Amino acid sequence: MTFEDEVRKIYGKFIWILDDFRININHINNLHKNFIKEVAINSENMLKKSLTPKPKKKKFFEKKSNDNSTPKVIILDRASENKAILDDPKYSDLEKVLYFEKREYIEKYPNECIDNAFLYGTQSDFLYRSSVIYSITLYEGFNYKIFEFLESYKPEWFISERTGNRIKYNSNIDVLTTNFKSRYNIFDLETEFNFFKELKYFYYLRNILVHKLGEIDSKFIEIIGIPEENNGKKIKVSKEMFNQLSDILLYYFMFIKETLIEKKEVIMN
Repeated sequence: MTFEDEVRKIYGKFIWILDDFRININHINNLHKNFIKEVAINSENMLKKSLTPKPKKKKFFEKKSNDNSTPKVIILDRASENKAILDDPKYSDLEKVLYFEKREYIEKYPNECIDNAFLYGTQSDFLYRSSVIYSITLYEGFNYKIFEFLESYKPEWFISERTGNRIKYNSNIDVLTTNFKSRYNIFDLETEFNFFKELKYFYYLRNILVHKLGEIDSKFIEIIGIPEENNGKKIKVSKEMFNQLSDILLYYFMFIKETLIEKKEVIMN
């Protein structure tokens, strides 16, 4: 297999995975779109409603199995409701524990619950947050394969000048940029890749989503260069953001492929 073929094989694998992933994610969201609109209740409103004062006893209506007359009224207080849930065999022990733990959390921290509902309120929120996280995982996987490929030709590039030990593959976008420019002298990612700023934003956004539950912190502000008043704000991920990231990654894979083929003499000699 030629140098060009090896590069194209890595490139082809990842563009196929990423594009197929995007198609499937958008298809899943379209399948649920009507369900979300017609059936799902906005979580924030639902939580607000659940926090309004309620009577101590609730009325539940139940029809006798063979009786078409007016339903009888069963008065069920909170204690009876708890017992009914605990005795219900259709719920697992874990589901029962979670039911009571979540209800206690709602009662103790209502504002936090409303905040959580805003951030994780719909199936689309979950879907596209997870999709952004996975897409950056594909970015890291692609880089790992590229580094592995480069090391097979230039093992000296992956030896630490300070310790003499082998350097681990690193997909941190800032380290990656420095290595390709200064250490490997192949290209300057920051100036030559047209969507570098956008890629960097999404790379660090993934860290915010994973480690900070989507809340912007001072480190993110400093790295990305956004106004300080964004500190503490929550980021919601949309379908448009996910599709934008997918396009950027496809362009990135293409850029790496074309550049490595262009620089093959440097790499192979």
